[in-house]
Amino acid sequence: MFSSVSTKISSNSSPLPPFLRNSSTNSKNLFSRGVLGISVTHDYSSPSLSLRGECAVSLVEEEGRSSVSRMTRSSRNVGYNGGYRRVFAAYPGEDIGFAIAINGPLDHVVSISVEEPSPSAAIITVAPSRGFAPYTSGIKIHVNSGAPPGLYSFDLVITDERLLGREPMGLLVLPRSTPRALGKRYLKLRELYRKLGAQAVVWYLLAKIFTNGATFSQLKEAYELIRGKPVRKATIAVILRRMARKGLVEKDSDGKYYPLVTKEEVVFSRIDKKRVRIPQPLNAPRSEEKQEASALERQLHEPYVAKLAFRRAQKIAMKHGKLATAYFLVFSLVGARETGYLLLWLNSMFAYCEQKSAFCHYFYSQLLHHYFQLLRLREGIMYKQTQEYLEAMDIANKYVRKYYGSHQSSRTLHYELKKQGYLEYDSEIYNAEIIYYEDEDIGVRIWDNNMEEVEYEENIVDKPIVKREVKPVYPFEHIYEYNEETYFHRPGGLY
Repeated sequence: MFSSVSTKISSNSSPLPPFLRNSSTNSKNLFSRGVLGISVTHDYSSPSLSLRGECAVSLVEEEGRSSVSRMTRSSRNVGYNGGYRRVFAAYPGEDIGFAIAINGPLDHVVSISVEEPSPSAAIITVAPSRGFAPYTSGIKIHVNSGAPPGLYSFDLVITDERLLGREPMGLLVLPRSTPRALGKRYLKLRELYRKLGAQAVVWYLLAKIFTNGATFSQLKEAYELIRGKPVRKATIAVILRRMARKGLVEKDSDGKYYPLVTKEEVVFSRIDKKRVRIPQPLNAPRSEEKQEASALERQLHEPYVAKLAFRRAQKIAMKHGKLATAYFLVFSLVGARETGYLLLWLNSMFAYCEQKSAFCHYFYSQLLHHYFQLLRLREGIMYKQTQEYLEAMDIANKYVRKYYGSHQSSRTLHYELKKQGYLEYDSEIYNAEIIYYEDEDIGVRIWDNNMEEVEYEENIVDKPIVKREVKPVYPFEHIYEYNEETYFHRPGGLY
């Protein structure tokens, strides 16, 4: 009456986390009804790992009771943690196992199977897979050596000629450089990310997971596991710089990052919860997205000068398209001169370059980031030497003169935003390497101050190069600060 079954966890359907997928089975009833008990044993085959841990959930139902709520995929209520009761962590090539105790219905022939499509990132074996309840079955998971890091889901399905229920579980494949402790705290980190955002997660990683410090790459890999999708290096760099300014973390001489604060309440008090922005599931209703955008708009408390400029930009978009609209904002709210251009827009960071000085400058603005998102512009390189871009800049220049009289006057809007605190600045100086290709396209690398480490790169490809430029990128508008004072005086009738 006993048999075994093997199945595979798909690497095609994962590592998208469950909150980005349309999963659907409520796992609560399977345990709370007492059908299922679980004890987990990590039995690692690697001789260098002698770790063995065990935990148990003991939930027992009345003897002889056989009525169990039926659950289907279409009824699973997926929260931010995907509805998982458990997430098991392992490295590529590793074996882990756990025991499932089938408590009831008593004297029924109950079967256990694992549901997940193939081909595989891991192979799951159930033995025995069928027997008279109560009995205990062993679940063994072999993670393939080539499995990419990420969260993979599988369902334990319990039947006795009918569906008794299914239990959603997760397999977290860790990068080799990530401590196993992340697996134990994964669900807590997901919840922390949902409530307090990226800075809270990065601090927790440094304080609780990477207790001996973490490199930039280690933090990036771990953060991507929590967020559930890849991020750019520049995004992590921005998070770390802002945390350093708040006195939360520091980079030591060994190249690793360490927490400066050990108390959670101190850390959380320094996080602006109004600025926490969590990606929505891909299948979220459009009405929810609109409500969220409206809420963000209310939180930003747009100043009149910015609101008016954006309304004008929307009118330009209807007539001339998104590119001309973007450069109208570049020549006004972003603050570039008539001959300047916006080099990069990345996660609320705006880096623009000036032909006059041959310098570039950058700042951060959630308000302008929001405006560019509403225009459905693509983040990344915002400049090319193509006819399309030159025409868009020419159209934008005409509207600047129409609405503000001159570019000097339009740039005053930028300094008005700065005066009211809508722009943020860092202390790091970077170098922008701009590569001009023969086909009029460009590629960009952002280096650190000493040009030793690449912080960000985009469109670096193998094709003929016309020229290459390196420009400093300063966290301020003017080298000589007294020049800036002239822009804080608003001409009468400008707005």
